Amino acid sequence: MLLRIQPNESLRSYVDRNLLVNFMDWRVDRLRWLSEGEITHQAVKVIASTMGWEGCYGFNRLLHEHTQLPLQFVIRDTRDVTYSRTAYLKPRMAIINSDLHAYCPECVRQDVQNLGFSYWRRNFPDHVSVCATHNVVLLSTCPYCDQPFSSKGHNLDVMWRKCSGRHLGSAESVINLDEDALKRARFVEALCAFQFSISIHSAAAILSDKLRSLKKSAKRMKSEQTSMIELIDRISRNFEVKSFETFLINLECHPEEILQIIIYSYEAFDEFVVDLRDYDKELIPIESLWRNYGNGRYATTCRE
Repeated sequence: MLLRIQPNESLRSYVDRNLLVNFMDWRVDRLRWLSEGEITHQAVKVIASTMGWEGCYGFNRLLHEHTQLPLQFVIRDTRDVTYSRTAYLKPRMAIINSDLHAYCPECVRQDVQNLGFSYWRRNFPDHVSVCATHNVVLLSTCPYCDQPFSSKGHNLDVMWRKCSGRHLGSAESVINLDEDALKRARFVEALCAFQFSISIHSAAAILSDKLRSLKKSAKRMKSEQTSMIELIDRISRNFEVKSFETFLINLECHPEEILQIIIYSYEAFDEFVVDLRDYDKELIPIESLWRNYGNGRYATTCRE
C-alpha cells in the first residue's frame, strides 16, 4: 500500500519514502525511475496517477500542494481559467529547484514525536531560508558531513537512514535573527495556504494605493536590502510615467515580484487579504482551476 503524502511534502521526499518503505509494492516500481535527477512534469503526472489523483486535476493539485509553483500561479491574471497554463502539455519541463532540499531540526523533532517519522518539506530556496513556524535557520547541508541534500550530495533517505548513525533531528537549531527573513517565510507559507487565486489586477490596484501612502511616509524595510530598494525605486519612478496598475500587470513585474511588494507593504499576509477581500468581492477558489489546462490558445477541461 502506498504511503500517504504528508502536508507540504516535496515530491522527491514522497518518492524516496515509498522506495525505502514500500519497495515490495508493485506500484512503487512506477516511481523508481524518479529517484534521481530533476522532477519533470511527466514525473508529476506519473506520481499523481500512481496515487490515484488522475488527469489534469491531480497534476495541478500536486503542483499546488507539493512544489514551489504556487509562487507563480496563485497571483495571476484571473481571465486565465487554467492553473498552470500549458504545463500539463509540456512533459519534459522540470519543476524549478526540485532537486534542492533543506530542513528545520525543530520540525523533524516535532514530526518524530507526532508521527514517528519525519519528511522533507517542499522548498523555496530562492525565497525562504528560515522556518516560518520555529524561526530557526533551515539546514541545506548535512550538519555532520556538510554534503548538500540533493542528487549530487546526500540522497534524501539520509532523513531515515541517518548519517553515520546520527539522526538529522539531533542537529542543533540555530535561531534566526533576521526579522525580514522570518517575515518573508511566513508570507510564502500563507500564500501557499491561501485557498483563492489573487487577481494581479486587484493586487495592482491595492498596492498602488498602499505604495503611494508608504512613499509619502518614506517608509523602508528594516534591513536595507539593495534588491528590494531598487525594485521599489523602479516602481516609484513609474508613478508619473503611466498608470501604476498598468505597470504591474504588463509583465514588467513577475508574480514573485508582486509578492515581494506585498511583503514590503504589509506587516502580515492577513492584512493584505483584508484589503483584497474589500476590493475583490468574488475571489475564485484555486481548486476550481485544477481541472483546466491550456494548449497555448485555448483552455480545456480535463475529464477523467
